[in-house]
Amino acid sequence: MKKYILCSVVLFFAFLSAPLYSQTTFKDKSEIEFSVGYPVPQYTHNFTTNFAKALDGLFMFTFTGEQVIPTQPTDYYMALPVLKLEYGYNLSNWCYLGAAVSYNYYERDLFSTNPGGFAWRESSHNAYLVFNFRGYWLNRANLRLYSSARVGIGFYYGNSLANNYEESSKKELHVGLVPDFTLIGLQVGKKLYGRFEVGTLISGLVTAGIGYRF
Repeated sequence: MKKYILCSVVLFFAFLSAPLYSQTTFKDKSEIEFSVGYPVPQYTHNFTTNFAKALDGLFMFTFTGEQVIPTQPTDYYMALPVLKLEYGYNLSNWCYLGAAVSYNYYERDLFSTNPGGFAWRESSHNAYLVFNFRGYWLNRANLRLYSSARVGIGFYYGNSLANNYEESSKKELHVGLVPDFTLIGLQVGKKLYGRFEVGTLISGLVTAGIGYRF
């Protein structure tokens, strides 16, 4: 996971440092986009809630003596894809700033490694508000290629940070900082366009959608 994130960051800045072929001038500066991310990013959960759970569990076990049940996922995993709505403005032919809201849901069964057997069903409603910087490295009338970096706030409502049976029965709201990257993005069309991205973390490893310029 760490190598995957590091590779994403390195490739992102490599794209931004490449020559920017933004030769076309556009009248329509604003864009609104809707997209669906697939597969549902389990990596988001691993990167955020699992890390927070590990710290929380260490603190509880070391300083409070509360019980921490070691668990691992079973084969059951169900989730909604990431639904995202974004508005942005092209400051120039190579620079775009935007803001996006997105949502997804997941649930999975956990197995207790000690004492063994079914532990509990973990679930979480996840909403995100992120700000997006997009750098175009190919910009033509009907075709744009880009890379993006995003940062924002994630809201997780569920029992994804539960450390034991008692906590698993409670639904709680957790808020955290969320990073996101898009390695390669593609837009095809003028006013109404299709879009396709290969990214990481909260957007899903692969996303597709439509957009409109005005």
